[in-house]
Amino acid sequence: MAPRRFRRRWLWLLLPLVALIGFFVLRALLQPERVSAFLLRQAEAATGLSLSLEQPADIGIWPDLHLELIGLTASAPGAAAPLLRAERVEAALPWSALRAETLQLQRLTLVQPRLDLAALQAWLAADDTTGPPAPLRLPQFDAAFAVEDGSVIGDGWELQQLAIALPALRSGEATVLDASGAYVSDTATHGFDLRLSTTPTFGEFDIALVPLSLDIGGTPLQQTRLQLGGELHFSVPDALRFGLATDLATWPAHWPALPLRETSPAVPTSLRIDFSGTTALQGDVDLRVVRGEDSIEGTLAIGDVFAWLGAPDTGPLPPLRGQIAAPRLQIDGIEASGVTLRFSDDETAPAQTDATR
Repeated sequence: MAPRRFRRRWLWLLLPLVALIGFFVLRALLQPERVSAFLLRQAEAATGLSLSLEQPADIGIWPDLHLELIGLTASAPGAAAPLLRAERVEAALPWSALRAETLQLQRLTLVQPRLDLAALQAWLAADDTTGPPAPLRLPQFDAAFAVEDGSVIGDGWELQQLAIALPALRSGEATVLDASGAYVSDTATHGFDLRLSTTPTFGEFDIALVPLSLDIGGTPLQQTRLQLGGELHFSVPDALRFGLATDLATWPAHWPALPLRETSPAVPTSLRIDFSGTTALQGDVDLRVVRGEDSIEGTLAIGDVFAWLGAPDTGPLPPLRGQIAAPRLQIDGIEASGVTLRFSDDETAPAQTDATR
């Protein structure tokens, strides 16, 4: 019996050694150059972008296949400059991803990504034959998606220190997205943080976040946090629309004063924002502010709002185009009714005002 027990002990001692040897052999067989090239081909087929790395992926095989991609660059076909650079990308994939026809992800983290908004807009506006194939299929994240220390470069402004955390994105399951960062221009810096809670629904050609709740804070709002409810719709390839609304029991004192009559007892002020445009935030925002029977309505462009935030000595309201209609206005003790302010895209044309005192 003793020799048999002796052999069993040696067997248990050899098993970890065999597993360790198998680990290194398997890792050696997964040549980083071949795996990197295979995954980049899958990602290019899914996005329509040209992707490159500064060096082959560093590969780990336990508990799942995970990779570290250094110096990822994404460019539109034929573009002179990339639209995205990332210092590092960390990805976890199931082993089945090595033989799957579509890209499958379990976890994705972008470290110090830098997105050029102008290059992104140019790519999205290009001919459909150079963009993502239809139908576009977004990967399902069975674990977490995160952005660490990211930035978005706009025209005269930049989002810096961008952090995003999304625990999961699955159709029909509730999820929460947290984000924070700072809006920076030549003249101003505004920090922000937000939390979006929703249950996404994936269609063949669209994603719907219905309903959603959004909690926003930051330096433009000072001590006030906005809590809005609404919905968002994204359609292939890049159409985006959303509507958000909230009721404010009292208008914050540090916000620009509204030229609407105060009521007694105090009536809540309703704020609604509707956007229709693209995922690159090109499009119009319809703004409506209502207090009792009085209201202000206007239309503005997202780009104009960013420029207004960063400019010195800005006016009390962002630049509006179209018209502001207010049945009743109260300014410095003077009340007017039937007021309509019309704005022209031609800077030389004066604003038109119709009013009855």
